[in-house]
Amino acid sequence: MEDNIIYSLRSLADLDKQKLSWKGKLPNVISSFIEEVNTLYDFGFEYYIEEMKKQSSGSQLLSKLIELDEMISNYESEGKSDDEILNDSEWIYITHKAQEILNLL
Repeated sequence: MEDNIIYSLRSLADLDKQKLSWKGKLPNVISSFIEEVNTLYDFGFEYYIEEMKKQSSGSQLLSKLIELDEMISNYESEGKSDDEILNDSEWIYITHKAQEILNLL
């Protein structure tokens, strides 16, 4: 499961790749905002956070994971196209938060 979470976080952190794949220029990769977010949660992101809470409460990694989860949950994507999301400062901040997590792993 951890490998899948890391894979999904890498995808979430890569705004340049999203700009290509969400516009259909990269075949066989995540191709939309919905797919990006669903993949992370389908891989068990919430369960991963709960397991981290049991193992390392108070860690910087855990804090950032919780923060990312909240940021994604609170992100207002309704009515926005993928292109609008890709240029949204809040989404860009989410991608940076994912990169911060990867830097801690």
